[in-house]
Amino acid sequence: MRRLLNWFITVAFVGIIATPPVANLLGADGADQEAENRKLAAFPVLASNWSSIRSFLPELDAWFSDHFAFRSQLVTWYGISRYVWLGVSPSPAVAIGPRGWLFYADDGGLEDFTNEHPLTEAEIQNWRTTIVRAKKWCQARGIAYVFTILPDKGSIYPELFPQTARRVNRLSRADQVVTAITDVGAAVDVRPALLDAKRSARVFQKTDTHWNQRGAYIGYRTIIDALRLQLPSIPPSKPESDFEPMTRHIAGMDLAGMMGLTRVLGEEDLRFVPKQKRQYVVVEPKWNIVEAGEPRIVKPETFAHLQTPPEGSGYAGGLWKTELPGVGGAAVCHTGHMGGLFGVFHAGRKIACVTVFNTEGGGWEWLGDELAAAALKAAQ
Repeated sequence: MRRLLNWFITVAFVGIIATPPVANLLGADGADQEAENRKLAAFPVLASNWSSIRSFLPELDAWFSDHFAFRSQLVTWYGISRYVWLGVSPSPAVAIGPRGWLFYADDGGLEDFTNEHPLTEAEIQNWRTTIVRAKKWCQARGIAYVFTILPDKGSIYPELFPQTARRVNRLSRADQVVTAITDVGAAVDVRPALLDAKRSARVFQKTDTHWNQRGAYIGYRTIIDALRLQLPSIPPSKPESDFEPMTRHIAGMDLAGMMGLTRVLGEEDLRFVPKQKRQYVVVEPKWNIVEAGEPRIVKPETFAHLQTPPEGSGYAGGLWKTELPGVGGAAVCHTGHMGGLFGVFHAGRKIACVTVFNTEGGGWEWLGDELAAAALKAAQ
C-alpha cells in the first residue's frame, strides 16, 4: 500500500511538472500581456555566433518564465487566495487600504508617505537654485514659468492609507521644496485644491497610482490660474460646465495588475468629457491619448528619439507634442518620474512653461492637452 502511495505521488508530481512545457509544445501560451502591463520576454533566436549561443539558454529561461502554460491563471488564483481570502496583498509593491483602495508601496512609496527621509538643507538649496535659475531664464525671454509637484495618492487620501503606516515627520519633501520657493513666485501647489475637491468627487483612481480625469481637471485649473498671474493673455481655464461627468466600469489598473488581479478587481472610472470636440490633437506619439482602462499598443520605433522609451505596452514618461491647427504653434509636454518640461511655442517663441516633478500620469495626457490649448490660444 505504501509503495502504491509513493508511486501515485511520484506520478502526480511528474505530471504537474511536465504539464506546462507539454502544453507549451502543443501551442498553449500562459502569458497575459495586457494584464501584466509590461514587456514579456520574446522567444530567443539562435544564430550561428558565440554570443547568441551563450545567451540562448538564459533567454529561453526568461521566455518560459513569462509564457509557461497556465501561468496567468495561476498568478490570478494566487492573488485571489491572498487578497480575497486572507485580506493581505499578494505583492510587496502594493499596500491595501479599505473599500478597495490600493496604494503603491515600492520604489520608496511607503517612505514617501511616512516622510521618513526629509531633504537636507543642501538638497533644499539645490532645488531652490535650480528653480530660480529656470524662472529667471524664462522671465528674461518673456516666458511665464511655474513649478509644481504633482501629489501621490497617499498625500490626498491619507485616511485610506493602511493604518500600519505612521508618519515620522510632519513635513514631506514636497512641503520642503514648496516652502523654499514660496517667495520666488513660481510654486504651484495643487494639493489644497485636490483636498477640497475630493469632498464632492473622487479625484484618484482606486486601483492605480494616478489621478483620474476629475483630478486632472483640478490640476489644470490651478496651473492655468497661476500662469495667468504672469501672463494675463492666457485664456481662463474652462469651466466645469464645459465638461460632461461620466462614469464607466473598467478593469483593475496598474496596482491591481501588480497583484495579478487585473481581471478580478475593477473600479468606476470617473471621467470628465469635453462637450465640444477638441481642436488640438496629439501628433506624437502616434498612439495619441489613451484613456484609463484602455490598452496602450506602443511600437518601439515610435519612441526611438526618446532617452527613456517605455517598457512593454505602458508609457511611463517622455514626449507629447500637441498641435492646434490654424495657429501655427505646437505644445511640447515632456514628463516622467524624474521631472519634465511643458513648453508652448509660437512663431519660434515660448509662451508658457510648466516644470512638473514626480508626475502622476493617468490624466496627465489630458491635462497637458488642456494646458497646451490655453497657451496656444494666448499666442493667437
